[in-house]
Amino acid sequence: MVIRKLLFGFAVLLTLTIAVQAQPDNKFSLFSPPVSGGEINGDNIQAQLNWERTRAASNLSEKKENKPLTGRQQPFFKSLLVPGWGQLSKGKRFKAYAFFAVEATLVTSLITFQTYKGWLEEDYETFACQHAGVTGGKDHQFYVDIGNWQDNTDFNEQRLRDRQFDRLYTNPADSWNWDAEENRLHFKSLRIDADRAGQKSLMVLGVLILNHLFSAVDASGKSDSKSGKITVESRQDGQVSVGLNYRF
Repeated sequence: MVIRKLLFGFAVLLTLTIAVQAQPDNKFSLFSPPVSGGEINGDNIQAQLNWERTRAASNLSEKKENKPLTGRQQPFFKSLLVPGWGQLSKGKRFKAYAFFAVEATLVTSLITFQTYKGWLEEDYETFACQHAGVTGGKDHQFYVDIGNWQDNTDFNEQRLRDRQFDRLYTNPADSWNWDAEENRLHFKSLRIDADRAGQKSLMVLGVLILNHLFSAVDASGKSDSKSGKITVESRQDGQVSVGLNYRF
């Protein structure tokens, strides 16, 4: 069996060599049909069949590589990028403007919450510096701790009692001492408001992503359960997962 395959391969190679020699003035390509010089035999027929198969495979590969987006795929990806774009390209102006309006509202809300959060963070960091002697450049957990404790001494004593040695503040640069209890409570209120603004911005970001997905599925014209399906699940850890199953 192996010898037969080797003989067949040798016959094909010999036929190709004869074809090259028969075309001295032309550039030979594997995708040019072999020339049978005179007598027709089994080798020439097999070489011709091999050439036809190679050419067909090459044409199929080129069609796959150069395959343009179908009429359904183009609006899908347009609206996935910019909600409403796919609907507008299909002449559905009302839906397009609706998605545009929702997108603009969500983007504005996201920017607003992020800006507000930044302002509050600057305010409570400055306030902590003025009333608790805190220097800048601290992480979020540090500001949570100083809002719950009057000074770092009381905090460290409680951590020692709880045997949480990894949470001790031993660096003098991490010390604090509030000048008044009402100032500590005011600082804590500012920090909580900043965290809430950050949480709201994350929620808006999630809705923003959903708007892109809904617009894309709607623009494709296949929003039924068989072709497009968006799932929103709440996990046990409190997080929300969003999934898109789509079939063109």
